[in-house]
Amino acid sequence: MPEKQYVDALSHTDRMIVRFVNQGGVIISFSVQYEALIDGRWHKLIRYDSSHGNPHRHIFRPDGTQRVHTLELTDLSTALTYSSKVIRTSFLRIKESYIILMDKDRRKS
Repeated sequence: MPEKQYVDALSHTDRMIVRFVNQGGVIISFSVQYEALIDGRWHKLIRYDSSHGNPHRHIFRPDGTQRVHTLELTDLSTALTYSSKVIRTSFLRIKESYIILMDKDRRKS
């Protein structure tokens, strides 16, 4: 079961990387990660995945910490579709929040 992967350019500074394994038409694992080019380097801001058997979301912070939230979705195909849709419709807001946190972290230093 080879993993399939594609990159969806959301803008010239934003991308979504989608990975999944499909067995007989059924998604058995997935990862959808949103990355943004900020200050000349790519930052991962949010990732949805099904590692450890359950769909969940990682919210990455500029200080290197992350928060993990379990999704209430159990069907991996539905979770994959949901994750992609959330990122496509919310990536600018997610990026704005991340940049605000970056600025706060810089002021603390």
